[in-house]
Amino acid sequence: MTTLITLENWIDEKGVKKFTAPMLLKYLSEASDYAIQRKLTKVELNEMTDPKQFMGVITQLLQNRFFRITHLNLARYLDKGALVYRDYLMDMEQRINDNATESKQESIVNNAAVGMSIETAEQGDRSKTARVPWDKYETALLIEAFWKIENDKQSRSVVLQELSDSLRKKAVNQGIAIDDTFRNLNGMQMQLSCIAVTFYPNRPAMHKTAIMEEMADLYKKNRAAFNLILAEAHKMVAIEDNCSSKGKLSSILKNNFPYGLKISSSLDLMRLRVYAQDENVVLPEDDGELLKMLLDCGSVIDGKLIIKDENLTDELSKIVETAFSTGAHIIYYDSLFYTNQEWMMRHHINSEDTLKEYMKKNLPNYVYTRVFFSMNEKQTEYEAVSGELRRIWSDNAVEELTYLFKELPYIPQNNIQRVLFAVEDFVWVSENRYLLLDRFLVPDHEENDILTYVSNACELDGYASLTDVPLGSIPELNYQVTGTALYTAIFNKVLKGKYHNNHRIITVGKSDLNIVKVLSKAYAQRDEITLEEVTDKVTELNGGLKQQDAFEVLYNGFIRISKSKFICRKKVHFNVDEIDSILIGIYTKGYGAIRDVGTFAMFPECGVTWNHYVLESYCYSYSRKFSLLILNFNSKNAGAIAESKYSYNDVLALSLSESNLDFTEESAGDYLFQKGLMAKRKYYKLGEIINKAAEIKREKK
Repeated sequence: MTTLITLENWIDEKGVKKFTAPMLLKYLSEASDYAIQRKLTKVELNEMTDPKQFMGVITQLLQNRFFRITHLNLARYLDKGALVYRDYLMDMEQRINDNATESKQESIVNNAAVGMSIETAEQGDRSKTARVPWDKYETALLIEAFWKIENDKQSRSVVLQELSDSLRKKAVNQGIAIDDTFRNLNGMQMQLSCIAVTFYPNRPAMHKTAIMEEMADLYKKNRAAFNLILAEAHKMVAIEDNCSSKGKLSSILKNNFPYGLKISSSLDLMRLRVYAQDENVVLPEDDGELLKMLLDCGSVIDGKLIIKDENLTDELSKIVETAFSTGAHIIYYDSLFYTNQEWMMRHHINSEDTLKEYMKKNLPNYVYTRVFFSMNEKQTEYEAVSGELRRIWSDNAVEELTYLFKELPYIPQNNIQRVLFAVEDFVWVSENRYLLLDRFLVPDHEENDILTYVSNACELDGYASLTDVPLGSIPELNYQVTGTALYTAIFNKVLKGKYHNNHRIITVGKSDLNIVKVLSKAYAQRDEITLEEVTDKVTELNGGLKQQDAFEVLYNGFIRISKSKFICRKKVHFNVDEIDSILIGIYTKGYGAIRDVGTFAMFPECGVTWNHYVLESYCYSYSRKFSLLILNFNSKNAGAIAESKYSYNDVLALSLSESNLDFTEESAGDYLFQKGLMAKRKYYKLGEIINKAAEIKREKK
């Protein structure tokens, strides 16, 4: 009989290069998710048994342009990888067909041997084994097999092989010596025709025995009594060393499903039955009963049956114990997996999820969370990682990331960085350097000075600037901490919980007061002011250059008349209706670049000389018809003027759609920059805008 083999063994057998079973199955699983979502199939690709069905779905996928763009690496892999899997399915299909043909031919040969002596066919050489007459229990099993074939239309060859296996097993359990010919398949073919004639007298048969007639008559007249004998017969067959039976099945599973048997896969169950038949292991016909049998052999992890291996459990337990012996209090599954990847792959633990599920089932003494496990009480990720950081922090106030990564090998680096960024007990100092707030020194009397200053400023002005707090000896005591980090540490150490911080504007309670509102109020009575002056003040207050804050202060309270100069609004008088009418004549499409206004000769006097800066201020604060649309305030007059129904991205997309060019993000950025609609050539939404422009073109057609 032809033997089915695993994908991994098949790849080795065929000498397939550049493809491995785990990687191929991984990519097929990813492709399945997309195909099922797009309703190309209801069955996962790696569960398909029909090569034509498989290639039909694969072809649709690989011809889908959107799929190839969004899943570039996957598509490239499947271009050739799918052909490998197709060949595997074709080979398995051929092997299954060969098995069916062999069984059919075997039946023909056996039927042709009706004229032979049954004893000869069944027992062969009598010198080897004495003839054992059929008893009522064997005959009951024979009758059961007959009706499985007759009424249930089960496979003749399969049923008779199962009968042969059962009778041979019954004999062994009773201590009867048997050879290869005892109750073999040939004999079962003959005996089937003999039992058939007891129910259908017109059918051909060599003979029928007294025990056959007796049991057939009991079957017809007293089914209950017959069933009692049949049940006893099944018990005689089942008397077997359970450990041995389980061991055989476990061996089949280990050898043929090294990465686990997918219990929901009809293909995997079919393969298992073929492998079991090759090994003369009888499996329950009902899939539900088979599943119960399988669960005795292993654990279901991620939908796959993983064989129990006491050595694996012991070895994994030692790996975990070794990790905790380093002082670690928590261990992430993915860190443990990748640290011991060679061992994991050798034992067919092929992902951190598989590792997690296996540990939860076989190492129950640990506390398990979604991404890590520990020996202690359950904690949130932030609590657990923060605790580990404090545990390994050296005597230094400021530590390098490289040191933290080295000391915490069982926590992924990204997770360490995320906690350092999010938890206020740690303060960013400079690139790859962090402060542990517990090590930040503030003398008691200087803490009181800071609290007094903030209290008085809030009472007087409604806020305090964090950059104005008295520093005293704090910079000298914490010489490693400077700039923004110094003020962040002071707030977190001294003021947090008592005051609210909004970009260094300190208020008693939570407030929307910010730098823009503070400066707008401070400069409200100024007649003139420069961009540089406000920018310097913003930098002073927040410790960093945030020119957009300065622009917001100025555009909200003043009229811009040049690159640097702004004047108070009372010095300018706009005739809104007239100006909007002129703009309607210029922006006939309802939108355009600021610099599309080539002359201001038609514009009415307003108190200052018209230019594009004045136009920006007008559209930003006064126009009833148009709006100023910009990505950021700038000094290049870069941006759009458009009717209120348009967004900035709308204008960019519409402008691109007017060109006949096929845009990339780079060329689109250049085009919009040259048109004066963007101050820079790059914009993170350019891809989205290009797609929208293409849609507009299609609609116009």
